[in-house]
Amino acid sequence: FGASDTKHIMRDNHETKTWKQWWSTKLGAPNPFTENRYTRAGNYFEHAILDAIDEGITKDGQIIMEEHLIRVNYDGYKDGVIYEVKTYDANNEWKVKKEYWQQCQVEMFVYKEMAKKWFLPPFNKLVLVSYPLYEEDYQAADRNDPDHTVDPNRLNMEIIEYDEKFIKQYLKRVKKLSKKLRKALKGEGGEDEKV
Repeated sequence: FGASDTKHIMRDNHETKTWKQWWSTKLGAPNPFTENRYTRAGNYFEHAILDAIDEGITKDGQIIMEEHLIRVNYDGYKDGVIYEVKTYDANNEWKVKKEYWQQCQVEMFVYKEMAKKWFLPPFNKLVLVSYPLYEEDYQAADRNDPDHTVDPNRLNMEIIEYDEKFIKQYLKRVKKLSKKLRKALKGEGGEDEKV
């Protein structure tokens, strides 16, 4: 389970089409997600945004917590600081969506828990970096323009505080789902069990 899966893990209703589709991908079905210009632009700008903050930030890290089947991909980290990058359309007002906050909580939890095992600096903080995109930015991403740059004046950085209470709730759910997933993948059922 990735950190971005947290919104599904924390849902109570497992009868929705969205939840069932998500669970089926965990069981090995093809992921129906298709890239669009917004996700393409987000991927295109991610490294450049991190470089605009600090070129020494390690990019695209991954930590696995096998015990709970959690795999967290980090946009960037350095000296115990995690950087989570979000781009958004400049025509819309920026806000920290619930799913972003939840994703950040899991990223912090896994880093804190696994730092010693993975020989990482102790956890310091998580910075959620937001960056608005204009039409010229989307066009640059569409044509994969190597010369298009990030405007540092557009960067917004917010520290997300760690919430132990939320992580306790998350852990209860992810433990149940990881047990169910292991059973299902071993052919012992679990596909239709209630969680």
